[in-house]
Parts: sequence; C-alpha cells; structure tokens
Amino acid sequence: MSTTVIVGEGGELRFVHDDAVLELLELLGPARADRASTVEPDGENVITWVADLRPVGGPRGRFMTRTQALAWEVRWLEDHGIPTPIR
Repeated sequence: MSTTVIVGEGGELRFVHDDAVLELLELLGPARADRASTVEPDGENVITWVADLRPVGGPRGRFMTRTQALAWEVRWLEDHGIPTPIR
C-alpha cells in the first residue's frame, strides 16, 4: 500500500495516517494529528458504516462494510489534496 504525502506551502506534511508511516513519524520528531473524518457503525442500522468527511468540508457516505467506507474515505481525502480540518 502506498501513502500519499502532501507538502504544504509552509513545509508541513499532510497524509492519511497508516501504520506504514510510523518510521517516517519517528524520523520527523514531534507531530500533531488532526482528525479529518470518522468511520463508524451507522447508529440507525449497525450493519452499515458511515464515513463522515464533514470535518474537512466533505460529504458523508453510507457503506455495507467498514472496508468499503475506509477505502472511500482515503480516496476522497487523497483526491482533494488531504485537506486540513476546519476548526
């Protein structure tokens, strides 16, 4: 699996966290993680999953499996330049 890393104008790095980047984080030193989205069971129907990208101005999507929700979440974030969460 590959990880997309976006380098911002100020030199900050943005990427979707994955255990594969732990070595990079150790090399870079102190870091801050901001939650861009959530993937949770649907509160109304626990056999579906909701990916919520509203923290970065994105949409919500409902999926039959957690794997589908996570894949959609990562694809959306990468397609939109891994935006910074709205504070």
